[in-house]
Amino acid sequence: MIAPTHITFAEFIYLLILTTTGVPLSAVNVITVALSSIIPDVDTAASRIGKVLPFISHRIERRFGHRTLTHSLVFWSVLSAALFALHIGLTWTGIPLGAQDISICLSVGYLTHPLLDTMTVHGVKLFYPFSGVKCVFPLEVNNPQRYRVQTGSRQDITLCIFFLMACMPTYLVANQGYERFIRSAQKNVESAVRDYNEFSKTHFVTADLIAHNLFSKERLAGTFQVAGALDDHTLLFIGHDNRLHTLGKEYLAEYAVEEVICNRTEPAATRIRIVDMADRPLLQLPGMFDPGSTTHLFGTLKTEDQVGVPRQRTSFNPIAGGGGELQLKYATYGDIQELGLEHVIPIAGELTLRIITPVPVTATEETLSTGEISPGKRYVRISFEAPLDESVRILVQRGDSVKEGDTLALRGLADIPKRKKELTVEQLSVLLEQRDVRLLEIDNRLAQCRQQLERDSSAWLLKRDLVRIGFSAPLSLADAEQSYDKAKQKLQALIESERVLEKEYSVRISRLKREIESYTVKEHAAAEKSETRSTASGVVLEIRRLPHNGKMQTTFVIERQ
Repeated sequence: MIAPTHITFAEFIYLLILTTTGVPLSAVNVITVALSSIIPDVDTAASRIGKVLPFISHRIERRFGHRTLTHSLVFWSVLSAALFALHIGLTWTGIPLGAQDISICLSVGYLTHPLLDTMTVHGVKLFYPFSGVKCVFPLEVNNPQRYRVQTGSRQDITLCIFFLMACMPTYLVANQGYERFIRSAQKNVESAVRDYNEFSKTHFVTADLIAHNLFSKERLAGTFQVAGALDDHTLLFIGHDNRLHTLGKEYLAEYAVEEVICNRTEPAATRIRIVDMADRPLLQLPGMFDPGSTTHLFGTLKTEDQVGVPRQRTSFNPIAGGGGELQLKYATYGDIQELGLEHVIPIAGELTLRIITPVPVTATEETLSTGEISPGKRYVRISFEAPLDESVRILVQRGDSVKEGDTLALRGLADIPKRKKELTVEQLSVLLEQRDVRLLEIDNRLAQCRQQLERDSSAWLLKRDLVRIGFSAPLSLADAEQSYDKAKQKLQALIESERVLEKEYSVRISRLKREIESYTVKEHAAAEKSETRSTASGVVLEIRRLPHNGKMQTTFVIERQ
């Protein structure tokens, strides 16, 4: 196969398989795949890469021949292993540099070359040097060269054009992401809601929609700002009348969807603030908003004022209720003013303010413009997430001055290994006491046994002397000797029992000591990992703690000095 055919085939495999399995779409990866797909032809001076590297290609071609060594699966396996080892080495040094993605692209791009060459007339020795059999695909036994492709022939060029054309749709899928491509193709409200929930974390969101009004049958088409999602099947958007409208399934929303696609617009930062509105008039709300932000109000307020809120049947009602109660959902201060409610003074209730501010965000810093932070200055945001049940100690307060490297918070990561170590220390203490008690008991029995052995030994010696001089019968000597032997056996058994017991406790004590050492190391490692340190010197302007993805997110905003 010619080099363009190998390159287009490798890029097709990269776009079709690698980008859908986690390898990002990037210019570096595209170039890596292209270059690696033609490297195997370095074994012939007639190839493009062989002409670039003639001092290598001539030697390989003379020694091994074309489509042998560099086209074998053995060579590819060794190369992949070396790439993997290189990636591990770079990771250990702390400089991954995207090595994992590049190594995968190199390996897969290289592999596509010999596999595609199996379609050529001469085939490929895939299992060289262990086997010289040429592998071909597809294979017809009666006519082996049928369906084979001659390098540089029309069929070769046709394959190149086919793979090039196939790269176009696969690029569209890879560029958007598989899930985003499917949602864009579906164009239904469920896909739009999922896109909104994902995009709204970091951006303002608009919707390109085609829909019709269920009441007036008016057809609506265009791009509209999305304010929120009521559920998995309903979006809230701001219409031409600057009011909120629902978009969803027919008979379940004001506008029935025909087609809808959500898109990101400018970057945005979302902040949640909860305000106790008891004895505070609603006209104080603008002082709680960030300049230039979009703020929506949520909550229920109770008041002694008798308020009446007319229900709008042609649009979404951000404020509802009546009598002594108000329910706010995606409401703005403009809605409060329109209904003349700004002078209402609630007697109880909290409002949740969702404040969305357009801000340029970099990897580590952002320019914040809020009601509490002066615009135009540089700030550093430091965040971490912890499980809801994990203890977190905040070591600084708003207004504190901090230096780079100062500890801002401590997480409770070291609590578990610390408790396990304390429990193991207690177990070791109990085991040592138990060992001492049992050894003391055996020592007492050994002392008694030695005393008995001395008495039996003296009795046996006395009997022996009496039998020798004829003052005692030989039978009594046998009885004394038997008692003496039993005492010796009992002493030996006790000594062996003491040895076994000491060995048994020694093993258990050593195991517990190793566990204590292990927990100590884990405790120290967890303690270091628990520390959240400042990355800049300055003043702590704000400390935020908000639930996020089932965890508690803590954020420190520091003004640089």
